[in-house]
Amino acid sequence: MSRVNHESLFHHYQTMLNSSKWKRKKHFLKYIKTNSLSPETFSSFLDSYGHKHLKQDFLLIMLHDFMEQALDKALLEDEFNVYYQPIIQLNNQQVIGAEALIRWCHPEWGLISPNKFISIAEENELIIPIGKWILNQACLQAKKFLSYPLFNLSVNISPYQFRDPYLVTSILRTLRDIGFPPEKLILEITESALLDNYSDAIKMMNQLKSFGISLALDDFGTGYACLSHLHQLPFDIIKFDKSFISNLIHNPRKKAIFSGLIDIAKKLKLKIYVEGIERLSELNFLQNYDIDRGQGFLFSKPIPIEQFESYMNKNNHSPMLFDNLIKETF
Repeated sequence: MSRVNHESLFHHYQTMLNSSKWKRKKHFLKYIKTNSLSPETFSSFLDSYGHKHLKQDFLLIMLHDFMEQALDKALLEDEFNVYYQPIIQLNNQQVIGAEALIRWCHPEWGLISPNKFISIAEENELIIPIGKWILNQACLQAKKFLSYPLFNLSVNISPYQFRDPYLVTSILRTLRDIGFPPEKLILEITESALLDNYSDAIKMMNQLKSFGISLALDDFGTGYACLSHLHQLPFDIIKFDKSFISNLIHNPRKKAIFSGLIDIAKKLKLKIYVEGIERLSELNFLQNYDIDRGQGFLFSKPIPIEQFESYMNKNNHSPMLFDNLIKETF
């Protein structure tokens, strides 16, 4: 590679480094491919400029590009699965629902959790078809639990999906085609999905609610931007994030904030769910606050549909004691 090419490449690389957007980084990757530069060639280039520590950046870009292609293939070749984490009524340990969570079962890489690929799916708009697939699959599989009066299915809606003008129509069509009652569906929406435009968000939320769908504010406690708007937002449920309750018992200031937020939620007549319950001490603490429902490894990790069905049937006939739950989970 000539010195001129080195300088041109370095200019493009510097442009990429100064951008926080993956699209700019992908532009740089395209430059490399257009000029038929192999990873080995670029690695040598970094060495010659004394940028060995930047190799990781480049490898991450290459991995990102590879993941995009693999995700596209995964949707076509049915590599995704839905796992279910039981949602428990805390006062009597009954299973009253489940949160549907996507897992990617790659033939070579094994089971991949969503935090490894959802952001990539959002960047290349694959999140729309993936989101439709999750809802369709979860509703199909969860229909068998509709005989349990208290059962509700929770499905996450990503910020990108929430900006889709056809979201409501798509959801209603799926429910109609499968025959899944809207009143048995809970859509979990994070605060970040609302930040772009509260008025549009409220309009879409009211549309969903008008058909009987319940709405949950997911990951509550990780940000407080929407706290001042909480009285305007038509949520039915708030879900406290697991990071919020971590070490809550031993942190007086955190406990005071939690107590205040619980009081606000109750005055707004919102149901309260808590994620990430892992210890009996946390459960006892939450029960003292009369928290409605929760989920976490104390009860069960996310499990495939066959295991969830067994878990559901066993619990329905005889609610499990927590010492048994702990043994079965771990």
